[in-house]
Amino acid sequence: MALLMRITQTFGLLSLFFSFSVFSESEQPLEEEIVDVITPRAVSIYLPNNLIPSSVLSQFTAQTGIIVEQRVYNIDTPQHISRRDYSAVDLTLIPYSYYPAQTELASHFKPIAKDSLSNASTIKPELNRVELAQHYQYSVPLMLQGIGIATNSKMLPPSMLSQWVDLHDEQWTGQLLILDDAQTLVSIALLGMGYPINNATDKQLQKSKQWLLDMRNNAAFLSKEDPEMHFLSGQVSVGILSNDHAYIGSLEDADIAIEWPTEGAILDAYALSMNIDSGADEDALMLMNFLMDKTVQSQISLYSGLTPVIDGLSMQSKLLKLLSAETIENGHFKLNSPESRLKYEQLFLEVKMR
Repeated sequence: MALLMRITQTFGLLSLFFSFSVFSESEQPLEEEIVDVITPRAVSIYLPNNLIPSSVLSQFTAQTGIIVEQRVYNIDTPQHISRRDYSAVDLTLIPYSYYPAQTELASHFKPIAKDSLSNASTIKPELNRVELAQHYQYSVPLMLQGIGIATNSKMLPPSMLSQWVDLHDEQWTGQLLILDDAQTLVSIALLGMGYPINNATDKQLQKSKQWLLDMRNNAAFLSKEDPEMHFLSGQVSVGILSNDHAYIGSLEDADIAIEWPTEGAILDAYALSMNIDSGADEDALMLMNFLMDKTVQSQISLYSGLTPVIDGLSMQSKLLKLLSAETIENGHFKLNSPESRLKYEQLFLEVKMR
């Protein structure tokens, strides 16, 4: 009986010990498995539609592993660009004609050290101009746009219109395609009268208003988006058109020729700037330099119809309306202040309402 009691006590102690062991193990926290979450590098850009093909940005991602996030605006309505649109991205690609005032550039964009962009050394020398220098501390030009006199080359020889004032000729009554773009048209009027195109005085603007009214009788269409369609449809054979829209029309067999008037073409530059609040400086500079590579510049030009800023490129397409060195040197860049832009818009609105 004593032996049985000792055995029972022993089993009781073992049972109690076992229960304590299980309890202790169950109270120990489980060790969590740690998984490293890798966030891919990304850089964001605010850019116009129909300028940079998605394949180019995919190439950049394939080479660097950096994802490019896009925020897009309409290339034909840049007047709607605002700081609110691009302040949340790293890079901005907008035309100089809609840049902030020179005194405000430092509050919008970061300075760019050109030695950090190896491809910047090959920019066309004719772009080394005094009036553009004000922007170069905070931007790098990427592609060039030129506006001239367009003709249907199957119907008219381009040489029939060699000056902006030729658009006043009564033989074109009711036949002209006119761009619905205040800066461009007021610039043409100022240039046609021998005035500088930027930041015109009130007296010069009033004279340009009459110049535009005199041309208005010749207008068949006032077009803002896809103006080349009027050439494609055969509705017009003469008009004001940019090189990129002439190229797009020619791709559809529109046979559009561009004549650069003797007074000079109206020019613009789509330029890259790094936004002041960007936290991805290194990646943004990598993308900027990539977009200025010669091969990439050719791809962008063939896609958009704009002229590369890189010197020495040999483009194979005969449909491109590229700006020659002479055209750039003799041309006039739209560089109005925001205040002048508002004046030009108001003046053109008055012309349209007359």
